[in-house]
Amino acid sequence: MNQDLIFNGTGINYSWHFPRLFDLSPSELSAHRSTVFISGGSTALLVYWAIHKSLVTWSEKDFCYWSRYSKKAYGTGLISGARRVLKMRRGSEEAIFTADQYRAHWEMAVKPEFFQMKMKDLPKNVRIPLINRTSGEVEVVTPDSRFAETPAYLVSFAATAIPKIYPEIKLGNEVYGDLTFSPKFIPWLKSFEKESADFVNYNLLKHQSLPNGKYIKICDDPNPKKMMQTDNLKFIFGRTIPSFAENVRRSKLPAALRASGITPSKS
Repeated sequence: MNQDLIFNGTGINYSWHFPRLFDLSPSELSAHRSTVFISGGSTALLVYWAIHKSLVTWSEKDFCYWSRYSKKAYGTGLISGARRVLKMRRGSEEAIFTADQYRAHWEMAVKPEFFQMKMKDLPKNVRIPLINRTSGEVEVVTPDSRFAETPAYLVSFAATAIPKIYPEIKLGNEVYGDLTFSPKFIPWLKSFEKESADFVNYNLLKHQSLPNGKYIKICDDPNPKKMMQTDNLKFIFGRTIPSFAENVRRSKLPAALRASGITPSKS
């Protein structure tokens, strides 16, 4: 298939990609020319792949109560949230969450083998763009790139390293972060789409038909940018994000859990 799929952003709430992503079987996903997972889209990919590889321990109910587990992993709450927001407003460059907390959140949902999954274990058409903070250039990580032996969750962590929220991550001798927070993001995306024979860009923000592809808005909120900012604040303050459970239920994620034969370790 000569089509490129782009699962573009979403901030902290990567569940917005579940309905479209879980509509595809692994073989259907792999049949596209490329599947590009930008920022939070890369987290949705790892959830998808871990389920299809029977590496998760969560039930459907656990996914729906995702915010409870994230609150525990990140130590979020009203008081801690207020302190973190104040810290950011004062101009602190230190990230408010840590790499250890990021991993701890995954550990609540997956088997230890998940952390051994490397980029080379993902479908060969996967593309995860990062901003290389060391060189200032965009770098697209693929399963057969120089990062083939890098744990996939670390590449996803780098892809979602939102400034002041998560720390940028060192891969090899260079430092990487979330491409969407770089002035090079839009030029890179437009260049990629221009070279594509046929693409579909799933995103929160806009509907915009182009000659060689289309943008598909994946939520019904009239102001998705504000919604994304609100979800980020809810996450920092340890509040429930209702759309996460809604996206789980209206996707085929529960069916994928059952088909994988996973026996959840939680109730």
